[in-house]
Amino acid sequence: MTERKLNLRIILIAVATAITLLFAVFSSLVFRANDGISNSVIAETAQAAEQTYKPEKPNDGKLPERETEYLGSTIFSRAVGRVTDEGVSEVIVVGNKVKDGEYVEDIRIIVRDLKNRKAGITITPKENSGYSPAVALADFTGDGIKEIFYQTNSGGSGAFSYSYVYSVKDGVPETLFDFKNRQNDFTAEYADYYKVVVKNTETGAVYYIDISGRGEEYLGGLYNEDGTLKTPTAAEVSAVNTVLPFFQAEENRYDLLVLRRITGLYSADSFGYTQEFLSYGEGGFTPYFEGVLINRN
Repeated sequence: MTERKLNLRIILIAVATAITLLFAVFSSLVFRANDGISNSVIAETAQAAEQTYKPEKPNDGKLPERETEYLGSTIFSRAVGRVTDEGVSEVIVVGNKVKDGEYVEDIRIIVRDLKNRKAGITITPKENSGYSPAVALADFTGDGIKEIFYQTNSGGSGAFSYSYVYSVKDGVPETLFDFKNRQNDFTAEYADYYKVVVKNTETGAVYYIDISGRGEEYLGGLYNEDGTLKTPTAAEVSAVNTVLPFFQAEENRYDLLVLRRITGLYSADSFGYTQEFLSYGEGGFTPYFEGVLINRN
């Protein structure tokens, strides 16, 4: 290689090195400048957000608390919907707690205008005391206007509840369902070979519950060694235990499921529940399906 070519190569390497160093310095300056702009933008955005976010009330930014009292009584439940021909209403359940406990007396259902909250209709359930009173709005009749489903817990053993369905379509309360008026056609009794027989005296349907897993002490008091009953022994099907509304998609309306407890020698001696599915028609709520639910344990 000639001396001239060698010198030229050295010069090219030096130029390339210088360009690389300049690019690195320039890039560093650009990145730092960009970092400065980003930090400035972030700071301005945060400051603007802080100035914009000012809750109307000092409640940590939560929505304003809803009304909790009505004319001196506590509001326990509320629902909003079209229950009359006049438009959307607010339905509230009010009552008075006994000595700051959980038991509620003097329970009333108030239907009032949603905007001015002026009361228009007051319903007093026949059983107007209990625990955790609540309402839900559902269309049971299929006319597009909702009815009021009301329920409260009795608080006694067996987890019984009081259930009603009211219509205020025409501005006057009408009771469509009253749990106490639902006739009980079910009977129950112990049978030979470790069974409980549940019968519907109206339809003639018969259901058998196997109780052979109840244990020797329990069964020994009822049965002989060959499995036959020592003496005829009645079991019990209670009055309405609870009522559950459920949606029928095909008919676009709600039906009721009525449950009754099946018990043996004492209240806690539970075997299961009878179930009746009721739909509303010209004759009120009538059953279209029934069955027995059996406890797993």
